[in-house]
Amino acid sequence: MPQVLYVFRLLKIVLDPPLNMGDPPRRLPTFTTLILLHMLCGIFYPSNFIYPTYCMFSSSTP
Repeated sequence: MPQVLYVFRLLKIVLDPPLNMGDPPRRLPTFTTLILLHMLCGIFYPSNFIYPTYCMFSSSTP
């Protein structure tokens, strides 16, 4: 599904790999994680409340 791949690509951009191998991986803030999960849920269930917002967001970004 292209929408799911798009969301995961955005996530990959946000989570840069650590510079040193001994550094712990970066963590997303709780609120960002919650929005991301709602977006994924909205993709699979278009009746979800966030689906129209996600569609506007994904169509406006390059």
